[in-house]
Amino acid sequence: MKKLVNGKIIDIKNMRLFELAAEGLVTQRHTMSKISDKIDDSIDISTLKKYLDKYDLFSKYLPYPLHAIERDIKYATFGNFIKQYVDSGTKIWVKDGLNIQLSDENGLVLKFVNNTWGIEVEKDIPDENIDMNLYKDQLGYTEYKWILDKILNKQSTSGYYKVFMNDFLVACEFNSKILKSELENILTLCKIPDKMAFKQNKIYDMNNNEEYSLDIYCNGQTEVEGEDRDRMVFTDSGFELSTSKKRIKTYAFDAYSKLLDDTTNIKCKLSKVKVIGLHNLFLELCAIKTTTESEVFSTFYGVIFGNNLVFTIDKRLFIAKSNRLMIEPIEIANGVELYSIDSNKVYFVKSHKLSKNVTKEIIYSYNLRDNSTRICSTTFK
Repeated sequence: MKKLVNGKIIDIKNMRLFELAAEGLVTQRHTMSKISDKIDDSIDISTLKKYLDKYDLFSKYLPYPLHAIERDIKYATFGNFIKQYVDSGTKIWVKDGLNIQLSDENGLVLKFVNNTWGIEVEKDIPDENIDMNLYKDQLGYTEYKWILDKILNKQSTSGYYKVFMNDFLVACEFNSKILKSELENILTLCKIPDKMAFKQNKIYDMNNNEEYSLDIYCNGQTEVEGEDRDRMVFTDSGFELSTSKKRIKTYAFDAYSKLLDDTTNIKCKLSKVKVIGLHNLFLELCAIKTTTESEVFSTFYGVIFGNNLVFTIDKRLFIAKSNRLMIEPIEIANGVELYSIDSNKVYFVKSHKLSKNVTKEIIYSYNLRDNSTRICSTTFK
């Protein structure tokens, strides 16, 4: 993925690792022992302390993003390092973190998750699964294997960025402060304007600093061609089959505006206006109501800037013209929220629920000049 780094455009090939790291930092998985739990007499305290020290030591060898990623391959790497310091016959395995067998008799297990530890009871000790070959297909295998080999051979891991992100390092001029800053913002690919506040069922006109609302009303009924309806009716001679056309309600609307920049401190009154582009919004609202057979119109919000009208209906994002009618507005995204407007670009955000507590948000920009869409940033909340 292309990114501007310290004024230079470079290609970052391992961006997905940084996404996983950001997700891991937000998730903050952990384990712990209850305060009421006492350390079993069968546990050798010096052995326990040794495992804790080795885990902490190895953590310091891992550069960002590797130390923040919450995946099995990370814990397998930890396990291979600690394996040198355990007694023969002691099992180590990966399952929701790193597990080390402490006792044969009562199934006590030392469990590491992220930067926390706890003591648990495992009735059935599984087979070891920390062989790095088991993780060859996992993202980050090459990086973790490189780190492990360096450490086992008592070599420095300081060359990680030079080996795996040399172009990034060069762009940062080998300056540690610049490197740290760029790594912290690596998932932000371009400048993003401030988030705008939008009101439900309102269109904000940036050109005139006005706010538009629609008063939609039923103005009659019409027959639908090809939609014949059969029904039994009672006549003087008995029940007979009657055929009639299906009739549906028709709608019209009035648009009203309110000036937002009121320096006179006088309460603004609504005034009726004619903004041609609002017909594009109205027709789309009618089309969606008809298609979904809803009893009510969907909620909407949007903005006018230049000759463009951008609006969302039920998390569907549309682009239309504000100064002329269109056969059909252009739908550019679904399942999104309008984020902001800047010059000739429309910014919108798509959210993905990863778990009960973690949401991934991706901000995109849509360029009105060439109709291109690109990712601007990825965040985890």
